[in-house]
Amino acid sequence: SRRAASTAAIQAEPEALVLAMSLDPGSTRSWAQQMAQHARRNRIVVLPGQSHTPRRGAGLSCSDALVADFARNGLVDFDPDCIDDLSSPTFVAP
Repeated sequence: SRRAASTAAIQAEPEALVLAMSLDPGSTRSWAQQMAQHARRNRIVVLPGQSHTPRRGAGLSCSDALVADFARNGLVDFDPDCIDDLSSPTFVAP
């Protein structure tokens, strides 16, 4: 029935992907855990070596890929393997 169908939609469990950046004091693992607790099915991914906005190159490509994969498939078969290729930036003092 139509009523049963609308009730089923309301009972769907939301999913959340929360990205935290290891070098950003504003998006820490603790913050990510607080955000993720609002969705029963969640996944926290910490991007190593990244600040508030992922750096160009591997950091940006990885975060974009994670968000696109989650948007397409949710948490089913979600694999954040691109974070294995990320590293912390190198700082050189003059």
